[in-house]
Amino acid sequence: MRANGWKAGGRAVNLQPAIETYDRLTRLDGFHVLHDWDGIADTVNEDTIPVDVLHYLIDKRGTEPPDRTALAILLDYYFLHVLAILCLRIWDEDDADAHLDRLNDLLSALQGPNGSGQPFVANAETLLLIATS
Repeated sequence: MRANGWKAGGRAVNLQPAIETYDRLTRLDGFHVLHDWDGIADTVNEDTIPVDVLHYLIDKRGTEPPDRTALAILLDYYFLHVLAILCLRIWDEDDADAHLDRLNDLLSALQGPNGSGQPFVANAETLLLIATS
C-alpha cells in the first residue's frame, strides 16, 4: 500500500508514478489530499492516510488474525483516496464534466457489489469537497 503497487490475478499494477505526479501537482495547488496534517509536529505526515489507518488497525488487532472485512474496507479506502486526488485534477485537460462523470462511474464501481460494501460518499462532487477539507 505504501508503494502504491498491487498484485492481483497474476498481474502487477504500479500506481506510484501517477500518484506521485498528481500528488506533487495537487500540493503545488495547496492541497494535501493523501497525507494528514500533524498539528503538533506542524508538518504533513510521511505516510498516506490509508497507511496511517492500516497502522491503526494493526495496533488494535493485537494478536488476533486480520479481519477480512476490515481489510476489504481499507483497500477500498485506499482507492477512494486515489479517486480523491484525481477529483482535483479534472480541470487539467479538456472537458472537466466528462472527467467528473468518469470519476462518478469509478466511484460507483468502487462502492458497488464487487467492493467491500462500505459506502463512503454519494458522488464525486462530494468526494471533491472531502479532498479539499
